[in-house]
Amino acid sequence: MFRIIIVLTAVFYSQALYCQSYPTLDNILKLIWVDTLSTKDYRDAPIIKNGVLFHHINQDYGFEVTSGKRIPFTNEIKEYTSDSLLFFDSKNEAKIVNVFTGYDVLNVKKRNGGYIGYRSPSMISDSLVYIPVNDMKIIAYNVFTGSQVFEKELDSPIYTKPIVYKNNVVFAEKMSIQVINGVTGEDVWSFNLNGKILSNLEMDGDDIYFWVKGDGVKSLSLKYYNLNWSFNEVSTEMRSYSIIIDTARIYFNSGKVYALNKNNGDVVWETENNCGVNGTFLSIQKKFLFFYENCDNQQNILTAIDISNGVKKYQGFTSNTYPPKPGLGIHFFDMVEMRLVKEDTADYLIGVFDDKIYGFKLMK
Repeated sequence: MFRIIIVLTAVFYSQALYCQSYPTLDNILKLIWVDTLSTKDYRDAPIIKNGVLFHHINQDYGFEVTSGKRIPFTNEIKEYTSDSLLFFDSKNEAKIVNVFTGYDVLNVKKRNGGYIGYRSPSMISDSLVYIPVNDMKIIAYNVFTGSQVFEKELDSPIYTKPIVYKNNVVFAEKMSIQVINGVTGEDVWSFNLNGKILSNLEMDGDDIYFWVKGDGVKSLSLKYYNLNWSFNEVSTEMRSYSIIIDTARIYFNSGKVYALNKNNGDVVWETENNCGVNGTFLSIQKKFLFFYENCDNQQNILTAIDISNGVKKYQGFTSNTYPPKPGLGIHFFDMVEMRLVKEDTADYLIGVFDDKIYGFKLMK
């Protein structure tokens, strides 16, 4: 009798908690591993390269995605990746680490050097790296010698992490996109915006995609230096937004989730606006797109939709597999908002909350 009561309670809460009655996430997600991180900084977001997850500037190891095994920055990591240089660019410090040895290749102190959105490390292969040492100055360093190549004074505070396109460097100031020569620092091109930049610059081939406050989502050509398209039919009230790009589409959320043709900005599909959608985190894994939805009875419920058509399939954890916490009626994962790793890891969804990292296996 006691077991029957627990099951009925879980079913009751799963129906009352979410926007509608959808199958819960235990149908597709199984928690495989959990570990503790060296930081609780909510602005740090991990990346995954070649099956290894990298997270924070103070960690001298990565995580094997499939098992959560810690892989120290030694020769052991060569079994997973041939890339050796990992670039961390945090608010007060930037450094490049050789993950095969654990030694710092370059270390630069910064002042007020944060960017909009979330900070993720990156693997680099170029000989030059570009670091905003404060809000108004970028310095180019030679990765292998540590010497300064040039410094560039800016007219406006930098808002996004610089990205490299061929021989140029691209970044956003508050109200413009700037392109400079990657060797000399000379100005190449500038594109003025009709509002404040609200996202990182996401590059795909010759194009970049980004949000502008009050002016929607835009695509610029770095090859031809022009505007490809603009999608203005969205609300832009949050401070930062997430954009994901695949072979044919871009995905983003603002009140609801959109899929656009990345070549022309046409709407492929959009979700029903039953509840508000959190504009911060998106993750594509297999055939699902994961995001957080805000419902009347509960904020930030993890939701999975079919990536082919935007139809909602699964929502929330509270179930027999993920039983509610005693006295609360809902599971722990339905009370938190994890920072989801955007990269497609095929069979795994990775999330970070507080100082914990969680690895879920997709069961179908």
